[in-house]
Amino acid sequence: MSDTITQAEIQLAQKLGRILANPPNKYDKKLTTNQLRKFLSSVNRLRMMAQSHDEAYFNQVLKPQILMLQPRLIYQLSKAFNRLPDNIQQFQNETLRLLKAGENNRTAFLKFCDFMEALIAYHKKEGGE
Repeated sequence: MSDTITQAEIQLAQKLGRILANPPNKYDKKLTTNQLRKFLSSVNRLRMMAQSHDEAYFNQVLKPQILMLQPRLIYQLSKAFNRLPDNIQQFQNETLRLLKAGENNRTAFLKFCDFMEALIAYHKKEGGE
């Protein structure tokens, strides 16, 4: 596994940013940055702590908090949508897959944070609010 975000992950962030801002299916809803504010705030807070501490601190203190990101994401999405539209479901699946990879390793978690940063940037670029 690469220590930094890969070109394929950048392309995935670009694709997800596009479909979240402009769903291909007219029945799907757009995802706003506001709907993910608590999740993104948690990710950014943990990122800052992970960057300023070592692997031991990551395993002892941050890992339990990172494990809680999964239910936070699911809660935020469930609160915003009664039924997850296809585009939101795809976002959730990919995000949870990358988050799972970052649960056990500080470097992988920082890579997940980079992915989220890229996704939000592409979401904004595509007209996301």
